[in-house]
Amino acid sequence: FGKKNIADLTTTIMADCAQIETASSHWIPEFIGAMISTALVGIGMLVFFDFRIVLASFWVIPAAFLTVWGSSKYQQTAVKKNHSVKMELSDGIQECLESIRDLRSNNAQDRYMETLDRKIKNLVFDFGGVLVQLNMKRCVERFAALGFTDVEKYVNAYSKEGLFQELELGNVSVPEFCSEVAKHCSDGVSDSQILDAWNSFLNGVPVHLMNALIDLQKDYRVILLSNTNKPHWDFSCREYFSLDGHSVEDHFEKMFLSFEMHVTKPDAQIFEQMCAQADILPQETLFLDDAKANCAAAEKLGINTQLITAGEDWRNLFK
Repeated sequence: FGKKNIADLTTTIMADCAQIETASSHWIPEFIGAMISTALVGIGMLVFFDFRIVLASFWVIPAAFLTVWGSSKYQQTAVKKNHSVKMELSDGIQECLESIRDLRSNNAQDRYMETLDRKIKNLVFDFGGVLVQLNMKRCVERFAALGFTDVEKYVNAYSKEGLFQELELGNVSVPEFCSEVAKHCSDGVSDSQILDAWNSFLNGVPVHLMNALIDLQKDYRVILLSNTNKPHWDFSCREYFSLDGHSVEDHFEKMFLSFEMHVTKPDAQIFEQMCAQADILPQETLFLDDAKANCAAAEKLGINTQLITAGEDWRNLFK
């Protein structure tokens, strides 16, 4: 411990805590439930059916345990290798952040960044605040004009509450959303008026950022991970990503959207699903988001993060 930087120790401890928390909340309960249900099914089959059916059905269980036991040495080696790569990459990122001024003053930035770029293979972008600009004030005014005068209680730049949160989780359909919002509005407000007011939250994506997403795919896998909802996503695909004959698929290799995944950041599950489905390693991934809570959650899983402020030109990170 005496040889370790306090930041390294904190990162290691937080990562271990996150792994223990994930095991306690996901893996262990599922394992215990599977064992109990398997035992109950086995007993039931012994009572009501021939024991040979039980043997034919459950021979895979000891085979599975033998496979896990036989591969334990390989798993330990793989875990050690993964941990070593993860720490090497984390050290490189931290070193860059601490020495970037010295590198620039000595004209060594380009050479150093080339080495660092080889460690990062995947770029994961948030949508709202990082790519699309947000206009909360205009959205509140549009809803107020429809009679929904306290919408700011449910919506802000970083999170949603109530019905709006359910929309981002994909737990309510767009017609259901409009029907519920209409109850807060004046009589006679149409679904299209409600959706127009809701979509006024979005204030466009700068063209230079759109082009940067395409250019970055020459050197990285570019992925989107967003807490968003179907009206906002459909509007963005139609109004922003279709410019100059492009489509959203030209800007991202893969897209992970909360309303399709039924989980939102900063829940660890959304990051775990993204890594598994995109087949990427956390230590080889840089996540750009404008919310501290989301970055903190990603860091617990070993993902490198960069907090982006509103209106920041993040292209400077890759020059």
